[in-house]
Formats: sequence, structure tokens, C-alpha cells
Amino acid sequence: MLNRTLGKSNIKVSELGLGCWPIGGPFYSGDGQLCGFKTVNDNESIKALLNALDMGINFALPGYLR
Repeated sequence: MLNRTLGKSNIKVSELGLGCWPIGGPFYSGDGQLCGFKTVNDNESIKALLNALDMGINFALPGYLR
């Protein structure tokens, strides 16, 4: 896995990141509208995280950013 320096820091992160929005499970907007995924399997989420680490991915994206 290729790495790059994160911004002006000395932190090295993988060029590929793991999108983690689905891992967060269901959440709702201020008006009660469902914004996340209805169900989440924690065991599958853990397997995905461990597989990403095994492949050298050390950068996780928490979800939708505006």
C-alpha cells in the first residue's frame, strides 16, 4: 500500500481510505428522517476493519462530510 503525508503533518496515511459510514448504523436528522443504514452487523464491520488493516489501509473516513 502506498502512503502519503497528511497535510503539513508528519503523519503517513494510506492512499486508499476505508469508508466507514455504514458501520455507524442508523441515525436521524433533526427532523427525524433516517440518514444512516437501518441495520448493521457488528461482526461484519469488525471483519472489514481488520481486513483493511491487513491490507495496509490506515485511513478511515467517518462518513458524509459537507
